[in-house]
Amino acid sequence: MRNRKYSQGKFPTIELFMLDTLMSELGSPDPLVRVRAAPRLGDLGAAALEAIPALLLITQDESQPPLLRVMAAAVVTKIDPAQTGAVLDALINGLKSGDAPLVGATADELGALGKHAKPALPDLFRLLTDDCAAVRSTAAQAIWRITGDRTAAERVGRELLRSEEWLDRKVGEGLFAVLGDERVS
Repeated sequence: MRNRKYSQGKFPTIELFMLDTLMSELGSPDPLVRVRAAPRLGDLGAAALEAIPALLLITQDESQPPLLRVMAAAVVTKIDPAQTGAVLDALINGLKSGDAPLVGATADELGALGKHAKPALPDLFRLLTDDCAAVRSTAAQAIWRITGDRTAAERVGRELLRSEEWLDRKVGEGLFAVLGDERVS
């Protein structure tokens, strides 16, 4: 555990032990260890404020795996929502990845930010024509969550429901379920 000053007679909390462990893991040379540590820091919430500088460095380090950069950015927003502006570029860059699961996860994180993610809207609108039905659906959901406008999500949902591909139709049904729309036609 790093040197911490504790009040006389006070014992460190489990959160402090976890924070020290997770901060150590965040600096691990093993990317899988870092990927596991990042979201667990987010689970600590404000108790992990001192992790923000390390997380911000990860979001800006192009040598880090793209998934880790996106995860670190998302964790920063969970620990301190006031830092959202500092990591928005890392999240927007995640949308430009060729990796559909990463793009979808990034769109979902941006949607969770609501109106604070408005700068990502051009890239999210671009994804509405992606080859992957799940990416289109997640981007449409994010647009709805950011703007409050269901138009793009409903349009994508209808397009997916008309697809010849069974899985695309299922994604469309799922989109309408998220929208709370029972009529899937």
